[in-house]
Parts: sequence; structure tokens; C-alpha cells
Amino acid sequence: MSESRKTNRRGFLRTTGASAAVAAAGTYLAGHSRPAAARVLGANDRVNLGVIGCGWRGGQHMKELLRRQKEKGDVQLVAVSDLYVRRLKEAEEMTGAKGYRDYNELLARPDIDGIITPTPWHWHAKISLDAMEAGKDVYVETPMTINIDDAKKVYETQQRTKRILEVGNQMAGWDEYHRAREVVKSGVLGKIVVMMAGWCRNSAEGQWNYVAPHPDAITPDANAETTNWPVWQGWKFNLAPERPFDPERFFRFRKFRDYGGGSASDLLCHTLGAMLVATGHEFPIKVCSSGGQYVEFDRDIYDTYITTIEYPSQYTAILDGTMVSEYSWPEVIRGHEAVLLIDRTGVTVAPEPPFVKGFEERCAQAGLKGEWAEVDLPRWGGQRRVKALRIPEQKDPSRFTENFLHDDFIKCIRTREKPLEGAWEGYMITVAVEMGVTSYYENRTMHFDPEKRVRVDYAPRKNQKKF
Repeated sequence: MSESRKTNRRGFLRTTGASAAVAAAGTYLAGHSRPAAARVLGANDRVNLGVIGCGWRGGQHMKELLRRQKEKGDVQLVAVSDLYVRRLKEAEEMTGAKGYRDYNELLARPDIDGIITPTPWHWHAKISLDAMEAGKDVYVETPMTINIDDAKKVYETQQRTKRILEVGNQMAGWDEYHRAREVVKSGVLGKIVVMMAGWCRNSAEGQWNYVAPHPDAITPDANAETTNWPVWQGWKFNLAPERPFDPERFFRFRKFRDYGGGSASDLLCHTLGAMLVATGHEFPIKVCSSGGQYVEFDRDIYDTYITTIEYPSQYTAILDGTMVSEYSWPEVIRGHEAVLLIDRTGVTVAPEPPFVKGFEERCAQAGLKGEWAEVDLPRWGGQRRVKALRIPEQKDPSRFTENFLHDDFIKCIRTREKPLEGAWEGYMITVAVEMGVTSYYENRTMHFDPEKRVRVDYAPRKNQKKF
């Protein structure tokens, strides 16, 4: 864990939970069975999976796995784990799978091939590391980790153990970003200079303040004992500070810096990962964030957030993660010669004004195919009309469901192929996202050395000509 995120436990008040919860934590932290060896799968064997974390996202995964288990029969959900007694009981009743409050007992089972872990963010790295060391393949929800050091450790562990690690970024599989990649590779955009994207929201009750019937709504039986609060916090592993039980923190952890980086951790890691499918993954060299806490004050996370990321291939990404104003700029990759707009049904390629002549011919020579039509694009003080190439998506996956990512994960477990977004991509995305969050809280620009893969205090510009 980076120094800025390390916590001295002595500096915090001891948790005031029930003595039974403390006892349960002691049992949880005791020694466990030896890690299970990886199971060798036959051609007709079902892939056996466990789910660690049975809240809102875990419930969505479990429902999809049960559907797949019934319809395709190539997978079986055999184990579930959650610290919260209510959620664990509900998961057992829903799935018929064996339940565990201690996920290490799940990992010790030799019949389990892989795990899906949609836990609170501060546990993502540790569970992923423990699972890979136990010989299990891993599907971890975004963000892969919430700090750079853990991201490096997850990547290095994946490389050493040769386990599959898939980061659950649905957007990375959406076809429009792969069509965008084809356009970028064709060269018709010229030199890429700016990439813009975002994920903005607004709500009357406050972002992440979920209420019934939402699965993450606060429930009255939640307390230090029923949630195993001492373990949930993870302070014995330096995952987060030790604090008294607070249902706000348990159910609405996204609102608190102890457990991640707000909308950057929740949403922008998805958006950035998808856009990098188009431009190519790389480590950033410089990140700077702005914003503030202007509207929502029941938390210690910003509500307005914009970050800029400079990349070694010499372009700047601008991401908007504002949670109190839903208006969003379009997803766009701006080149010197043409602009590429991305939406949920495909991509549009339009020439920049100085490069209109011969643009259709250049697209044809590059092998780009679609339909040409007049479109209006924003221009300073108004709009400009231009003839642009529309390239529709070639397939329409079930968006915001787990279906096609489960397809990818299960395929990779069998074939050992590389997943859509793996540990390497997750590492690079985490560096950019976490540097952005740190930049906001420390109110300074962050620099990174992509070759040494370390943060640095200062890096001189390499792309600015001097006379």
C-alpha cells in the first residue's frame, strides 16, 4: 500500500462493536487450510465457481450464473461467501450453494476453479491475491485495486501464478470501442491529441444513498456482529482505518475515501478502460484533477470531478465524473485530421475542416466501411455541418448484464487465453485513476515514470519544443 494510503491503527478509536463480532474476527484471522491446487478440467467438465460478496452486484452475478447453469450447463455455482449474515443466508437460499462467512474456507475447496468477487473496493486486491495463491482463477469487479502498489502486486502475482484474472469492465467488451480501435489503427484521424469521455449522474437523494427496494439499502438488522464489522473494515490487513460501526459506511461505502475514490473508482475506471481499447493501453506520465464538494456534504468524497491524463504517446485524456449534474460531453477521440465520436450504437468519423478534401477516399483506402451522411458537429459559438462516415456496431451484447463477461471468463478458464481486460490493463488503468484521485485530495499534479513504473516528484516535458 502506498504511504499516502497507509493507516496507523493506533491513531484511531477502537471499534465499539459487540464482543461477539470481535471474537468472530479473531476466528476469521486465524490459520486456514492449505491452499487448494488448481483443478484440471476435462472437455466436458463444468466450471465450478464461487461468489465472494453477495450484495447488489453479487446478486446480479448469482442470478446470471444460475440462468447459465440451467440453460447451458457448462458452469455450476457451488459456493458463496459474505460477512453479513442476512446476505449470506439469502445467497444460500437463492443458489443452493454452500455458504461461508470466511472466504478463505471457500478458497480451500479443491473443486472450485474460479471466483467472482464484487466486494467493497478496499477488499478487491487482497481477495484476488489470496485466490490466485490458492490456485483459483479470478473475476474481480472494477476497480481492480484502489492503489498503485496493490495493482502492481496483483499483476505480478498473476504473472507468477499464471492464473486467469479478468477485471469486470463490461464496457471493454462493447463493440463500439472495438470499431473505434479499427478507426484509430487506420490512421485517418492523423495524430491523436485529445480523448474525452465521462460518466456523470445526478440524484435527488444523493449519489449512492440507496433506499429500499434497492439491494444495497440500509437494513435494520445490520450491526457490528451481523456484518462482522471488524473484518469488513480490513484494518488488520491495512486495508482501511478502524472505526466504530456505521451503517452508512457499510452500505454506502462509495461515499467514503477510506474505501476508494468515489466516482473515479466506481465509474471512470470503466470509461477509461473502454476508451483505451480504442487508443491502446499505456501507463500515464502525468495526471491532474480538479473539482470539489459543492452539493453533497454527507460524505468525504467529492461530488464534482474532472481529471486530465497525459500519455507517453503524446495525447491528453479528459474524464468527467461529476455526480451532481448529469449533462455529459460526448465520448470523442480528437485527431489533427479527423474526429471520432463514439456512442452506444457505433462510431462516427468526420474530417477536420482543413482536411475535408479527399477524406472519403482516404477512408476507403484505409478499409473503413459504413454509410456517409451529413452530421452537425460542435464548433466554437455554434455548429458545423460535414459529411461523415457512420460505422454501426456489429453486435449488440446485453449491456449492463454479466452474460458476455461470464462468457469470456469461463472461456479463459478453459482455454487459458487472455481475458478482455486482464491484470496488465487493470494495472495501467489503476495507475491513471488512482493518481487522479490522489491529485484531487493532495491538490497537486502527479507524475509517473512508465519505464520504472513508479511515481516520481517531477518529470520534465518531452514534447515541448524550445527555441
